[in-house]
Amino acid sequence: MLSDCQQIIKSESDMPKPIIPNSRSTEIAFATGLVMQHKRYNYSCVIFGWDKECKMPADWVRRMGVDHLQYKTKQPFYNVLVHDGSHR
Repeated sequence: MLSDCQQIIKSESDMPKPIIPNSRSTEIAFATGLVMQHKRYNYSCVIFGWDKECKMPADWVRRMGVDHLQYKTKQPFYNVLVHDGSHR
């Protein structure tokens, strides 16, 4: 019986520690891990990160029409893994 208890204690110490997620600020609407469909481009994806503001180069901002968005680059931008295996 003692050896059974010792085995249980050992197996519990080998368990990974729980991960406490970082809190996100109120302007970040969507959480990492969320499966969603892109509003404009209609692809299915999962969010794996985000930036409070756009950090992409100016040519990407221009090419993607970010300056035509209501808040331009001063809004959250999400990093996603798309159903086709690409990430954006």
